[in-house]
Amino acid sequence: NLEREIQEAIEDQARAVYIVMFLLFLEEDSRRVSPEQFNRLEAMSVSKGAAVGAQRGAAVASSIADDLRGAIASGAGAQEIVARFDAARAQTIGVTETTVLASRGYTDAVDETAAETGQTFEVWWVTAKDDRVCPICGPLHARPRAVWSEYFENGPPAHPNCRCTLDITRQG
Repeated sequence: NLEREIQEAIEDQARAVYIVMFLLFLEEDSRRVSPEQFNRLEAMSVSKGAAVGAQRGAAVASSIADDLRGAIASGAGAQEIVARFDAARAQTIGVTETTVLASRGYTDAVDETAAETGQTFEVWWVTAKDDRVCPICGPLHARPRAVWSEYFENGPPAHPNCRCTLDITRQG
């Protein structure tokens, strides 16, 4: 069914994100999480991200339905309604919601792992580090959770189409 296909797509996307993130970790330094810890965090974050996705998917669908009802009630014609729900809007929703799920699954998994193992982790905000980084995200780059969580409790996205991710180091 469609709900299961969507959940599988979210899980596949989350796995790809975490594999890339882990490869980046290996390049950085020896304080990164071990492969065993990474596998555990990945499995937990995919599961948690999928659970959050089910909740958020319903909210996004409801919001789109409300927008559609509003457009019809305002007397908008078919062309205007189609223009409101174009491919760019669909892409924005997809990119933004995937980022929400990845960040939320990741922070939840890190928190649960820390609680279960007693290990301390730091979660860092990471931008794309290019000329397209926006004025919202630029100052958050390489900042620890204590800084960015004041503004964005679960991390990226900071705005629609945000390209930021999270990074982790084990402390001690």
